[in-house]
Amino acid sequence: ICERYVKSQQEAETAVSQIINACHEENSLLALDCEGVNLSAEGELTLLQVAFHSEGKVQCVIFDVKLICGEYDKQEKFEALRSLLESHVEKVIHDVHMDAAALKHQFNCQINNVIDTQLVLEYYTGKMLGSMGNFLEWCNVPPHPTKKEARSIFDKDPDVWGRRPLHPKLLVYAAYDVVCLFSANKFWRPKLQEETEGLISILQKASQERCKVLPTLARR
Repeated sequence: ICERYVKSQQEAETAVSQIINACHEENSLLALDCEGVNLSAEGELTLLQVAFHSEGKVQCVIFDVKLICGEYDKQEKFEALRSLLESHVEKVIHDVHMDAAALKHQFNCQINNVIDTQLVLEYYTGKMLGSMGNFLEWCNVPPHPTKKEARSIFDKDPDVWGRRPLHPKLLVYAAYDVVCLFSANKFWRPKLQEETEGLISILQKASQERCKVLPTLARR
């Protein structure tokens, strides 16, 4: 299902511009997720994937942060992705705090205009710190189809997200993470819009606060 696998700065700059334009033109949300080696403030972020609506279908782009940024001048090379993450495009992510901590403390990048769907699940069900699987089930969205298979790969090798080339099954796993999350939008987003006018802004503010978690609290 991966429409595009981006591995260079130049490719990233082009893809980011196209994604931002598509989201504005179609008023699309952007589903976002990251992968890494023990992903946290200190655990290396190596992959960033997004899903959005364009040209009548859900599109997925995977940015290989490890290859794009290389070994040196990582923050400078990450500029190719910064405009997407800090843009006003509305983003959705499940359990944002580790991803946000990694982006902030490794690349000095702050995710802007985000809703954490873990907080949406908590608001409607009372379940705190619910998993992505819990959220998809609540939204009546089919579960991630390759999660068990991919888990068996990175359970055997915890550093697998840092190795290149990436196992093709891990690319499929990463793509489904955001495609499944994007597919859930049609269920929870209308529910929010039916509620009081300020609920979306309350959840956005709470989600943004999660993005500011201290690095000492964002370690596994």
